[in-house]
Amino acid sequence: RGVASGDANLYLRNVLWLIEHKGALRTLENWMQTLFPGFWIDISFDPKKDTVIQVLVSVEGRGVRSFPLELAGTGLLQALQIFSYVTLFEPKLLLLDEPDAHLHPDNQTTLASVLQTVVNQTDTRILISTHSRHLVDALHDSARMIWLKDGGVQEEGHGLERVSLLMDLGALDDYDKLGAGG
Repeated sequence: RGVASGDANLYLRNVLWLIEHKGALRTLENWMQTLFPGFWIDISFDPKKDTVIQVLVSVEGRGVRSFPLELAGTGLLQALQIFSYVTLFEPKLLLLDEPDAHLHPDNQTTLASVLQTVVNQTDTRILISTHSRHLVDALHDSARMIWLKDGGVQEEGHGLERVSLLMDLGALDDYDKLGAGG
C-alpha cells in the first residue's frame, strides 16, 4: 500500500533495497531501460551503520549525471514503482489506475509494450484503468478492453474500433448522443 502511494523517501527505497538483495535489480533495470534508455540505479545501505537507504538514479548511463531518487521526475517514479512492485512481489494480478498519467505519449506506447512483456514473462496479469488514447492504441490488438459507462459495461472485447477515436475527441461520455444522431 505504501509503495502505491509513491513515497520515494521511505517505501520505494526499501523495496529497491529488497530487490537488490533478491538479486533482481538487473531485471528491474532492463524493464526501466525500455522506457528510459540508459536508466540505471545504485543502492547503498549498510544496516549496521546507515539510517537511510541511499538511492541514485540516472537515465543517461551509470555514473553520468546521477541524482537522488527524490529528484526523479514523476513519470520515472511512476514506472519505477510499477516495475519494482512486479519485480519484488511477483503478484498474480496488478491493478494500475492510469499508469500513463505522467508519461509523454511516446512513453505511454512504450509502457504498454513493457507491460505486455511483463505479462508474457511472468505470471502477472494486469488490469489497467486509463483515458489514454495512446495506451489504448498500443494495446489494441493484444488486450481485452472493457468500456465502462455509468457503472456498467458499455462494450467489451478485442479491438474496439471506436474507442480511440472517441477518446481522442473527448467524446466518450457523449457516445449515446452520437449514436442516436445527437
